[in-house]
This record gives sequence, C-alpha cells and structure tokens, in this order.
Amino acid sequence: MSQEEIKAILTDKTKIDAVVEDVFKTFDKNGDGFIQDHELKEAVKEFAIGAGGAAEDVTDDQIKDAMTNLDTNHDWKLSKEEFASLIIGILETLASST
Repeated sequence: MSQEEIKAILTDKTKIDAVVEDVFKTFDKNGDGFIQDHELKEAVKEFAIGAGGAAEDVTDDQIKDAMTNLDTNHDWKLSKEEFASLIIGILETLASST
C-alpha cells in the first residue's frame, strides 16, 4: 500500500473503520469481540514472521506493555475501539514515513 493510499484511508472514516474491522477480526481469533493478550501475541508473532523476523523476537514483556498502553478500561482485553488507536497510529506513521 502506498503512502498516498494510506493518506486517503486516513481522511475517510468509513475506510478507517473498514481497515480496523478487518485487522481486528484477524487478531480476534476466538471471535468474542475482544483481543486478549494471547491473541495479540500470536498475531504479532505471525506479523514478525511475515516481515522476515522470528516469533521468538516477540516477548511477553512487549505484549504486556502493549496491553497496558492500549487497554484504557483496564479489563486486560482490547475492544475494537481500544485496538483502533493502535491501527490508526500505525497508519499515521506509515503515511508520514519517507
């Protein structure tokens, strides 16, 4: 996806919602409407492998930090809204990288 395509997504709430929904469904392995720490870890491991890294590169401490930062209501699971902040942040970073 090009920077221009990412910028176009970021200017359209419907497109942002669609991206968040798609990625959320991928991470929510058990389909309960939340992403729990073990689901986040598995998804990040899959991403690391796909990006040429290794699953072992993903640590429990990294997942704990991510959950702590994203889980605004402290129930130790991520709602779609909480998860959206991560995805939007990633898209913004990609849109502004050169």
